[in-house]
Amino acid sequence: MDAQVPASRAVIDAEACDVSQDAQGVPVIDRLLTRREVEILTSLSKQKIYRKIAEGTFPKPVVICEDRRGRATRVGWSAIEVQTWRLSRPRRVGVGLLTVATPEMRAA
Repeated sequence: MDAQVPASRAVIDAEACDVSQDAQGVPVIDRLLTRREVEILTSLSKQKIYRKIAEGTFPKPVVICEDRRGRATRVGWSAIEVQTWRLSRPRRVGVGLLTVATPEMRAA
């Protein structure tokens, strides 16, 4: 009796992903994230994401699909680039519903 794998736990096809190694030689698999996934991971709205791209402060998306006129109809973001961007952001210490800025953030 073979159980089917749910879509949320689908096996990653290594040929469809960019597989590289980090500084320690550990394989790193990059995949493309949808805009909705980027919104969830970064807590940014669609408008803020595209504003930051225009400002040059957020990773640019990769065109996945174009229409007949050459306009992008579907894009995706590198998971590694988004994660790198997230880790480069200043951290805030949360206390319940109140967010307190750290001394380093106040100095900036």
